[in-house]
Amino acid sequence: MTADDVKRTARIRAKILDGLARAECALFTRPAPKSARAQMKFLCTREKGSTKSLAERLGVSRKTVQRYLSGASTKPNKRLRAALVQETESEWQPQVRAQARQRAASSGGLVISCRACFGLGPGAPKGLPIINLSS
Repeated sequence: MTADDVKRTARIRAKILDGLARAECALFTRPAPKSARAQMKFLCTREKGSTKSLAERLGVSRKTVQRYLSGASTKPNKRLRAALVQETESEWQPQVRAQARQRAASSGGLVISCRACFGLGPGAPKGLPIINLSS
C-alpha cells in the first residue's frame, strides 16, 4: 500500500466511525449537556467528585476545573471545549449505548449503506450511474 492508499483508507474509516457515532447519538433519550459548567459537573460526577483526576483527563489545572464548577469561568478555549465535548459524548448514557450494541449484535446486525460510482478511474466519463450499496 502506498501512503495515499493509507490516507484514503484512514479517511474512509473515520467517516464510517463518525456515522456509527451519530447513529448512537440518535438513540439517546436525553440530550447531552451543552454548557461548559454542565459538562464539567457531569464529568466530575463520573470521576466521583475528584477534580484532580478530571483536570488530568482534560489536560487542564485543578483550579480551572474548580472555576468552571463554581461558575466563575464560562467560556473555555477551543482545546478545552473540544476535550469537554469529546469526553462528555464518550461518557453520555452508557447503558443506552450498551443496549443498542446488544440489540445490533443479537439481531441481524447493523446495516451500513453507501453510494458508489464505478468507473475506469479519474478520467472516467461523466454521467456514470451512482449505485446504492447496502451490507
